[in-house]
Amino acid sequence: MTPGSCISTQFHSPTFLAIALYQAAATLGDIAYKEAADRYIAFYFAALRHPPAGGCRLDHPAYPFQYGMALAAYESFRRQNPDETWLDAKAAAVVEWLLTFRWDEGS
Repeated sequence: MTPGSCISTQFHSPTFLAIALYQAAATLGDIAYKEAADRYIAFYFAALRHPPAGGCRLDHPAYPFQYGMALAAYESFRRQNPDETWLDAKAAAVVEWLLTFRWDEGS
């Protein structure tokens, strides 16, 4: 990950950027925005990995919101690309990975 004040190093941005780009594509009628959104989501899914045993570690940061945001991105992607199924298996894995963060201590 690249540190910097203008670069999100914890995967805060790709989902929000993709959703905004989909909206820009719909508003402006420019397919280039949709294609860019698709690429943001493809990048996000390619970068996600199984969370480490025991949760977050310094050498492998993993936070529940990253997996939840991936599912929000997946939902937007499927709305825009209803016939595309290539992310389905990874989305199913993300659901399973997100479940590893469950705990019995309440919210």
